[in-house]
Amino acid sequence: SSHDVVEALVDKRQGQKQDYRVGPEKKAEIIQQFAARVVTGQSTSSDVLAEVVNADSEMRLSPRTVRWHMEKLGLGSIKRTLPELVRTLKKNS
Repeated sequence: SSHDVVEALVDKRQGQKQDYRVGPEKKAEIIQQFAARVVTGQSTSSDVLAEVVNADSEMRLSPRTVRWHMEKLGLGSIKRTLPELVRTLKKNS
């Protein structure tokens, strides 16, 4: 029937359900590397972050996985404001 054909064509993909293989330590490392690099004006590309985070680890994160976590953590939204915040806090301390 035509209903069966329509049902077969419906996209049932739901995306990633959980933080695949990435525990709190790895997330913390991504955040730390991201923050340090933003403040010092270095690259925060997912390729660079994946390379740095993987440097002393047997578990390999792909740049795509790093990008996914950066988005999920909202890191892109602080990329411009974090350096100024750090300068302000240094001035006021």
